[in-house]
Amino acid sequence: MQDLTILLPTATLLVLGVYFLFLRKKSGNRSRAMSFSSELMIAGAFPKKATMAPPLIHAVYFFKEAPSMEKVQKTLSRLFDFVRWRCSPEFNKATNTWEFVDCQHNIDDHTGHKTVNSEAEIYELMDKLSKDDFSDMTGKPLWKFYVIENKGTGVSAVFCQIHHVIGDGISLVVALKKIFDDKAGAPLSFSLSSAKTKAGAKAKTKQGPSMIGMFFILLKSTWRVVTLGMSKFDSDISFTTKNKPQTAMSISTNKFVFFPTLRLSFVKAIKEKAQGTVNDVMLSLTTGAIRRYCKLRGDPLPAGLQVRALMPYAFPRSENEMNDPARCMRNKWSFLSVPLPMDALAVTDRIEQCHSTMEGMKTSVDAIVQLFLQDHLLSKVPEFLVHQTAFDSVARHSLVFSNVPGPQVTAYFAGQPVLGMQAMFPNLINQVLIISYNGAVFMNMAVDSAIVTDIPALQKAFLDEAVELAEAYGLSSEAAVMLAETSPGGEFAVTGAKE
Repeated sequence: MQDLTILLPTATLLVLGVYFLFLRKKSGNRSRAMSFSSELMIAGAFPKKATMAPPLIHAVYFFKEAPSMEKVQKTLSRLFDFVRWRCSPEFNKATNTWEFVDCQHNIDDHTGHKTVNSEAEIYELMDKLSKDDFSDMTGKPLWKFYVIENKGTGVSAVFCQIHHVIGDGISLVVALKKIFDDKAGAPLSFSLSSAKTKAGAKAKTKQGPSMIGMFFILLKSTWRVVTLGMSKFDSDISFTTKNKPQTAMSISTNKFVFFPTLRLSFVKAIKEKAQGTVNDVMLSLTTGAIRRYCKLRGDPLPAGLQVRALMPYAFPRSENEMNDPARCMRNKWSFLSVPLPMDALAVTDRIEQCHSTMEGMKTSVDAIVQLFLQDHLLSKVPEFLVHQTAFDSVARHSLVFSNVPGPQVTAYFAGQPVLGMQAMFPNLINQVLIISYNGAVFMNMAVDSAIVTDIPALQKAFLDEAVELAEAYGLSSEAAVMLAETSPGGEFAVTGAKE
């Protein structure tokens, strides 16, 4: 029997939520400088027992030569145009809310220089820097960039850390447009229009549901969202902790795992063969890699396994909102719970099932319902219940899966062409983060290395899945996988971009 101390807070969410929504003092309609989602990012989304790292979004950009600190600081100063990049998040005791407050900002507080002697040391340094708790940034905008100059062979890098309170993935991609230039030095122009399919959108060829039908759709969706934290825990496999009710990604053992870089043209070729999407392909490859890894670790993988991913859905923003420095940085997203086809034995079956699942998600209103409940119900209930509800929902899943679009041309940062990029996020559970850039698909996982102990096996499992998928669809596995030279530390490096 599951621990009632964990289930009870979520089970009573609706009752308490309605009570606080209607009986709380009228100040419940107060205006907020931050959305409820942003407040959770800065105040903390989970109970104290979940001793995970602060919600810092990490990114790394690779270069043949490290850009100069002078040019880096000049380039990054452009970010002060955005309100959230030049303000400090502060708690207002008078209103009992968090808000962004103008503060003194100096580019020196946000930049640093590190030296390494090999490409492998870059990865080691990033793992070390990711343990930063930003305690030295009190009263300052919450972001840092480090130039990592490689004195040995291989690439150099710029490593950045951005507190999630500043914005979600789509917001941060907008910020890239501010700091990336084209070869001529003009602001880089790229579109995010195809980044997301609107949640709840129905196929144009089908007639929408009736009013009564829509009522029951909303009712079922609300029940799924509210009871997610009471659902069965995912099955125990070698990829996840066996103590899920008390799960917490250890700060000390968090590690970034980088996977072989795939050509976007290869992923699109698979997409066409499977009649799916790029996201379907990457979700299928991830599922196959986890399955192969578990097999290598001796898991029997019986039928009926439940392995789910939480998929953050970032809501589209209007063109006006995207171009407004005060409104473009936001945390306007919610989670979708997505079952992974771990029972599927064939690679083609895995991708077909991923496609079928994601097609259903496109007509689901779960993301919209969850956002509404977050902003209008959870924001009215006691803090302990908010934290427990978030914990209950996340801890029952095996990973978070996020796919963010990037520019599909060579970007220049501080005068240097960017060879490749990764975005990483240590989470309560395993986190997959994918970013497409300049014809390539870069992927990594943030894992607890005390649980996922054989990282080379996980990397190889992903590559084997990609090769078998290519062969299953009659594509060349030789040309499919875009691997750069492997660094001395055994990590997969980046490919050189053509200038």
